[in-house]
Amino acid sequence: MGNTDFAAEKTTMTDQESLCARDEAQPVPGYIVSHIRPPAIAGTYLAIAAGLHFLVPGLHLISSPLRLLGAGVALAATATMLWAVSCCEKRDTTHDTQGEPTELVADGPFAFSRNPMYLSMTGLLLGIAVLVGTAPFFLAAVAFWFTMALVFVPAEERQLTAKFGTSWSEYCSRVRRWL
Repeated sequence: MGNTDFAAEKTTMTDQESLCARDEAQPVPGYIVSHIRPPAIAGTYLAIAAGLHFLVPGLHLISSPLRLLGAGVALAATATMLWAVSCCEKRDTTHDTQGEPTELVADGPFAFSRNPMYLSMTGLLLGIAVLVGTAPFFLAAVAFWFTMALVFVPAEERQLTAKFGTSWSEYCSRVRRWL
């Protein structure tokens, strides 16, 4: 195929194909979004934090009595995540980053945040960080949030824009990305 054939092919792409082409232009984020699930990323960051916790002792940021608050934060985050999953399941649409959404969910925790599941996973990591009380676990929560904000959320928002168009735009005007 010559360069002119490629150019002609590019001009006949649909919006969805164009979206895919943009993702292919960014191979690393595209690969991460299409092959690695956020819970695996959270688990990886937790494993790294645990390793650093044992390799570099003495990085305690929170004293023992206050660390119990972390359990409450982790429980609240887990409850919110389960609530978000149940809202998706009630509408028979995916909550999996690798699935194809069939309906725009805008109630439950999705009425307060466009990303309640990522926010909940970040909250869970923060709860664990408070419970353990050491710096590496706080860094894990921050790293997870940045990974979601810079890699997953932009890719998902492109997909949702292509799928739901005006409904997605209206939803975005009403509901903040995080809180």
